[in-house]
Amino acid sequence: MRRGEWLLVGGFAAALLLAALLGRRVAPQPADVRRSTYLTTRDGARGLTDALGILGVAVERRRHPLFGIATDARAPGDVLLMLDPAMPMTTAEEREVGRYLASGGRVVLAGVTDVAYRFGVGIVPIRQLGSKADSQLVRAPAGIGPLPGAQWVIGRARPPVGERAGMLTPERVDTLLAAASGRPVAARYTFRGGGAALVVADGRWVANGVLRETDAGALVIPWIMGLDPRRVIADEYHQGFGRGGAIFTAAWGWLVRAPAGWAILQLTFAALVALAVAAVRFGPALRVLVRVRRSPLEHLDALAAGLERSGGHQVAVDLLGRGLQRRLQRGGGAASSAARRAEWLAAVARAADRPETQRAVKRLRSLMREPGGGDEHVLQTAQAVEDVWEALKRPRRRAPS
Repeated sequence: MRRGEWLLVGGFAAALLLAALLGRRVAPQPADVRRSTYLTTRDGARGLTDALGILGVAVERRRHPLFGIATDARAPGDVLLMLDPAMPMTTAEEREVGRYLASGGRVVLAGVTDVAYRFGVGIVPIRQLGSKADSQLVRAPAGIGPLPGAQWVIGRARPPVGERAGMLTPERVDTLLAAASGRPVAARYTFRGGGAALVVADGRWVANGVLRETDAGALVIPWIMGLDPRRVIADEYHQGFGRGGAIFTAAWGWLVRAPAGWAILQLTFAALVALAVAAVRFGPALRVLVRVRRSPLEHLDALAAGLERSGGHQVAVDLLGRGLQRRLQRGGGAASSAARRAEWLAAVARAADRPETQRAVKRLRSLMREPGGGDEHVLQTAQAVEDVWEALKRPRRRAPS
């Protein structure tokens, strides 16, 4: 690519990056208001479980429906934690939690939960009680600092007629905290089989921001510890953290939702555009050198030229003699020294049965004995080698019968 094209692509990528950064800065960030123990946002509840962990309580997050909770949480000290669920529960799940309470289980309910209807508890907003304000002051116990106002209080609820058969009747109700109007904000319900339910009407009281800025944690955490928990099972399925789904789907969802994901997508698009522009040729093809292998004759000529420049005439003569010996002795290798090769030629001359063969061998032997020599000497040796080869390989003529 030319310099101007690189500048064009670089400017385009820089513009996309600048637009992504500005968009991330000015775009409204969607707030996650789920009361999940996974979230460290202001509305999340990670701080509550972290505090319980510091106090020696094991924390387990349940990411599947509550079917079988009466069996899964049968160990002594298990407490089910349901904090302002974002998804409604099914009737079968409500019945399962009701059986869990009836068999001695313990539950912490914060915010509006469907399970509270099983024992006649409804969570009512302050506005529905005729209050002009969104919240009411709370009667703080002695030694407790500022507390958030109560936007929800505990009231009575009547389930549908078909569901009254599965209702639970608490044996004891303890009001733990009340608003200025006298309406309970937090209460503990104890059932006949030993089960207990801690109900906190306003789910904000377990949120990270409220626990950090007020003394709500000084009340909520002791209430939970009053259930003598050894393991807390946090319901994350009804917060939208159920199991399932592919990692590629989750990654794509993050890319299209988060501003940083949009920036990554835009940079990827810019890189693809740059690659496409680089793949297009904007001029004639460049000429390249075409290398062709040399022919055998050219190779031989180059070898001869190299031997000539290095003064290797005697080396060439020795190689010619060694090549002839190798061709004639099929079963063994050629002699490595010139003296042995001369003895071998003398033996070939004695074994020859024709005069022309003897003359050719003697001539080759004399050429190979001559020291030094130049190009003419090498040429005569090569011709003598071919004469010996032709004489030895020529078929014998049979005498006429």
